[in-house]
Amino acid sequence: MKAVVLRALGGPANLVLEELPDPKPARNEVLLRVRACGVCYHDVIARRGDLGPVPLPAVLGHEVVPSRPSRRVPHRARRRETRHRTSN
Repeated sequence: MKAVVLRALGGPANLVLEELPDPKPARNEVLLRVRACGVCYHDVIARRGDLGPVPLPAVLGHEVVPSRPSRRVPHRARRRETRHRTSN
């Protein structure tokens, strides 16, 4: 897979596009093909080191646009329960 990898804290020049091994999902995880990934302010302050120690190398970005599951996913794994808590 292609990923932008942070090898050292600092400016945007420390982000390098690299080819990494495909991740292997655990039994309770789903592997998605990512079409796009956004970078938010959380990633910027992590890159600068303002969040404290960041284990390096790091692949930042958590706002993804998946295209479809990379492998067949059982129906029950696709379903998500949402519960809303209201206060009186």
